[in-house]
Amino acid sequence: MPIDPVRMNSDELYQILRTRLFEKLPAETTVKEVASGYADSIRKAKLQDITTASPEQFAADVESAYPFHPAIRDLYARFKENQGFQQTRALIRIMRIIVADLWNSGRADSLELVGAHNINLADPEMVSEVMEAEVKAMSDRHKAGAKYMMTIGIFSPTFGIIGAVFGLIATMAHLDDPSKLGEGIGAAFVATFWGVFLANGIFLPIANKLTSMSAKEVAYKRMIIEGVLSIQAGANPRLLDDLLRSTLPPKERGEDERKSA
Repeated sequence: MPIDPVRMNSDELYQILRTRLFEKLPAETTVKEVASGYADSIRKAKLQDITTASPEQFAADVESAYPFHPAIRDLYARFKENQGFQQTRALIRIMRIIVADLWNSGRADSLELVGAHNINLADPEMVSEVMEAEVKAMSDRHKAGAKYMMTIGIFSPTFGIIGAVFGLIATMAHLDDPSKLGEGIGAAFVATFWGVFLANGIFLPIANKLTSMSAKEVAYKRMIIEGVLSIQAGANPRLLDDLLRSTLPPKERGEDERKSA
C-alpha cells in the first residue's frame, strides 16, 4: 500500500513511526518525566545563553514525538530537498535500522529518545541504505531529464505533421494559381522533415544518451557501495580489487599498469 508524504506541521509523522516500529510504549507518566527532564536541561542551557528555545515548548514537542527526538522532523524535511527520494518510506526504513541496532546492541536501555544522532555508520545495513537511497534519488533525477527529452522527441513528428497540414491548407487557397502549388507543397514537406529530423536526429538520441550515461553512473556508484561494504566487512584487498575491476570494461581496468606496478 503506498504511503503519501505526511504533513510537516502535524504529529502524523511520529504516529506513523510509532505504529510501524513499536508494539508497546511506556506509560504516559514516563513520557512526561522524560519531557520534564529535557525541559530542565533547556532551562539550564538558557541560563548559560546556550539556547533560546522555550523549555515548555520543547517539553510539549518531546511528548508529541516520543519515543523519537523532535529533531526527526528536521531530518524528514531534508528528504523533501532531494527530488525523487521516498520521504516517508525512506524515513521508516532508516529509523527501523536505527531502532533495531539500538535494541540488538543493548544501547536502547540507556537512551530516553531515539534520534538521527543514533545512526550507527559501522552498521553495514545502515551504510547500504543511506548510499542506496542517494543512488536511487540520483537515478530518478536522471530519468526525469531523459523522459523530458524523450517526450519532446515523441511529439516532434506530430508538430511536423501539423505544420504540413497548415501548409497544405494554405496551398489549397491558391488552387487557381498553379505556379504557387509547388512552393506550398514543398513548405509542407519541409515542416514534416523538420519534425522527423528533430525527433530522430536530436531529441530521441539525446534521451537515449542520457539514459545510457545514467546507467553507467548508477553502476559506478553501486560499485563504490560494494567496495565500501566489502572494506567494512574486512574483505581481502587483492580479492576486492579483482572483484571491483571485473565490473569495469576491459579498457578501463588498467590491468597492464597494475601488473607493471
